[in-house]
Amino acid sequence: MNIVNACRPIHEARESVVKLQKSIDEVQKTISASRVPVSLKRFDGWVELFLRSQNLRWLLIDILVPALLAGSAIWLLLQH
Repeated sequence: MNIVNACRPIHEARESVVKLQKSIDEVQKTISASRVPVSLKRFDGWVELFLRSQNLRWLLIDILVPALLAGSAIWLLLQH
């Protein structure tokens, strides 16, 4: 009876280690798959496009529009 009680946690621990090893093997297969670098490259492209569009938005909306409005206001003031 005591041997059975002592062996049960060891058996459960062994099963957990086997499941963990299978999970590690699956993760290694996923990381080493050729799709991961391709997906990361595509993601990097989208991030670069987003950054460019945000920089363009910042340049146009936050700098050029107020500068043009200020320039036109000064021009209108000088006309009168």
